[in-house]
Amino acid sequence: MCCEGKGLFPVGSTIQVIGYLDKRKLSAKVLGWSEWEYLLTSVPKFNGEVINLPKDAAAVCRGTMEGRMFGFKAVVLHQMTQPFEYLFLNYPVEMEDLSGSKGFRLGFDLPAMAILASEDMESPPPSTKGIKASIHNLSVNGCVITIPDDLKDNSFDAIFLTFELPNDEKVENLRALVRKDGALPDGGSFGVEFSDGDPKFAPVFDFLLLANKISAMNE
Repeated sequence: MCCEGKGLFPVGSTIQVIGYLDKRKLSAKVLGWSEWEYLLTSVPKFNGEVINLPKDAAAVCRGTMEGRMFGFKAVVLHQMTQPFEYLFLNYPVEMEDLSGSKGFRLGFDLPAMAILASEDMESPPPSTKGIKASIHNLSVNGCVITIPDDLKDNSFDAIFLTFELPNDEKVENLRALVRKDGALPDGGSFGVEFSDGDPKFAPVFDFLLLANKISAMNE
């Protein structure tokens, strides 16, 4: 029987499922597991489209647990669409902490364009122009955003960020939720949290993982 237990991603959380063949970063929700037998998720999707994964296909899964990013290698056991849309993966023997022992944060700022939004908005309104912003302390969990002081009193719960990473990868309209623990002493700055498993966060995660490994090698 599939049930919630300890040591795996929380039921209801979103994970990335990355196939070895096409490298697409698919999204799926954790539905439960049977310990040492299988992990059960919703069928994976890419840009809202259901993706069929063949039996025995190899994949890598990533997700957040207790504020840290973990990953593991997986094999597709079975995918079904009727009467329910389920994906069965082998139960992970070992999970790797991908966050870094110190919770790696990017040590310099990035310019960005930002669109202020309400929490229920999943995408920015068409033709909405962004405002200039700065990204500080970028990590796998979130970052600090600075916007012009005259906008800090606007009512918004979410923000969409467009920016370029140091490896020239462009990130467009990455959604983040404003943290509820209040603004930082600098009035135009506030913390945001990224949504677990957001496909648009994939290039950011890949860059931070590589930067973390390089940093660890130089310590």
